[in-house]
Amino acid sequence: MRIALVFDMDGVLFDSHPLHRSAWRELLQEAGKDVSEAELEFVLEGTTREEILHHFLGSLTPQQVALYARKKEAIFRREESRVQTIKGLEVFLDLMESASIPMAVASSASKMRVTRMLENHTLADRFAAVLTGDDVPNGKSNPAIFLRAAEQLRARASEVLVFEDAITAIKVVKQIGMKCIGIAAGDRGTALAMAGADRVVPNFTHLQLSDVLGILQKPAADARRVSA
Repeated sequence: MRIALVFDMDGVLFDSHPLHRSAWRELLQEAGKDVSEAELEFVLEGTTREEILHHFLGSLTPQQVALYARKKEAIFRREESRVQTIKGLEVFLDLMESASIPMAVASSASKMRVTRMLENHTLADRFAAVLTGDDVPNGKSNPAIFLRAAEQLRARASEVLVFEDAITAIKVVKQIGMKCIGIAAGDRGTALAMAGADRVVPNFTHLQLSDVLGILQKPAADARRVSA
């Protein structure tokens, strides 16, 4: 049985959501837009920078989008060195590499940020393919980035296991016949399970190769949530 793994970046490879949210809040406040914590959930749903900016600020010129994108990037980079990988990630990647399982990254973030973060944490060489928001026209409400990742890993949808933390992305992944493990805890984890994740765990410490094989071998409708 062929297996391929696809990982989101923010919230899955890296515990970057707190910084991501605060950077967007600061940028939007600078642009004259105050947002609540609930409204900021939108930035966690696999959306591109352009989609986020248009969602909160309305119609913008390409020049305005580029300017705001640069400002948000600068805000994020101020504290980026504090971001750590999700607990258990490196050990899990070691297990998958030992089993010769090809892996890819599929993130809505910019290619520049994805590349920089992977390189700064010496993870770039772990992945056979890296897809970013610069490679597809839409965010993860569209399956294009997942399909392209599967294509680059030479895998069919039914052979792909995706690691995600976005509700929208999980729904899309399931619709195209891929399996999915949600990475989240608490209420967020419950929401990912309700979105259709085949399993939900808070981090990678409780995942083994047998878990990956078990999920991929199960019928599509046989989804369950586990917590640890």
